[in-house]
Amino acid sequence: MKKLVKIHGTPYEMGLEYGKQCKKEILKSFSVCYKYGAMSLTKGFRNGHPKLMYIIPTFFTYKRKKNKLQNIAKKFEEPIKKHAPEMIEEMKGIANGAEVDYQDILYLNAFPEIVVACSVWVSTGKASRNGEILLGMNTDELKQASKAQIILSTEPKDGYKFIGTAFAGVLSPYQGMNEKGLAIANMLLNLKKPDIQPIGMPTFIMLKMILSKCANVDEALELFKKLPNLVCPSAFFFADKIKSARIENGVKEYDITIIKDNAIGCCQRPLSEKMKKYDITSEIHPRMTVNAIPRTKRMLELLKYHYGNFDEQVMMDIARDHGEGETLGKGICQHGFSESTINSFIAKPKELKMWMCNGNPCNNKYEEIRISNASSK
Repeated sequence: MKKLVKIHGTPYEMGLEYGKQCKKEILKSFSVCYKYGAMSLTKGFRNGHPKLMYIIPTFFTYKRKKNKLQNIAKKFEEPIKKHAPEMIEEMKGIANGAEVDYQDILYLNAFPEIVVACSVWVSTGKASRNGEILLGMNTDELKQASKAQIILSTEPKDGYKFIGTAFAGVLSPYQGMNEKGLAIANMLLNLKKPDIQPIGMPTFIMLKMILSKCANVDEALELFKKLPNLVCPSAFFFADKIKSARIENGVKEYDITIIKDNAIGCCQRPLSEKMKKYDITSEIHPRMTVNAIPRTKRMLELLKYHYGNFDEQVMMDIARDHGEGETLGKGICQHGFSESTINSFIAKPKELKMWMCNGNPCNNKYEEIRISNASSK
């Protein structure tokens, strides 16, 4: 399992301890995130048509774009101050604890367009063997991103305790669960973006607010609706002990689906009719999407095949899948030259249990974590 980082106290106290424990990993986060941020500024990137003649040099000279990226992140500070000022204090604590610039920490938390591919799937009601809700996610990323990841266990003085996988220096996990049994999983969607980056509530800040303030899916959805527009095209899966929902979020609109007696998944492509009009998967180079089209096909096959029998073992089997026939080698567990599955996550909210696997789940074991004590079994 990744490095387990436990923090508690006031926002600043949590940030200070976080920074002290993760100095090395935070520097890794800077490297990964600034590289992707610099590439996001290259010609054609926003519309899914990056030019290699610009991408390749940028990969080696990304530090030249650092000030520009920080200026972009600075624009997101105002919504955070307005809706979650305590998180500004926590980010300042991280910066002081890690002995780095606050602007770098703000960038990590306010610039969510890191290219995280991923596959997410959930089973509810009649789709599950015992009627329980199960949530799963494989994170597919550049292999170097694995060195920037940690298991973050947070116990705020005012809010719910939660634990999950995060990029070091970021306030919230992108997959995890709180002490009330509210589980989350978040991934990027291949949706058309405007030429000019709009400003709204950063995704990571929203997820931190939900995990620390919401006890169930209904509360999470209400908080999501109240916050200013989230501008990163994403799929959010929320699950508690009795209910599950998916949000497909675009720059201009979003779609909420309540999941009942069903098993659904997502591999970067929008599934709702409302959001399909923004899908640009077929326009993006296959290496950038980590085979989103065949993975989506395979995911739908697996969900249909296992309907009525989902349990934690089936969830893990899906995470390890490599496909069959035309999807052979393009299943849910990825083994690319540069991109690969760097971790896997399964949640069972009713029992406050999670299973986490570091690296490809076909080659590595899952470790059980109970949210009650935020430690390995």
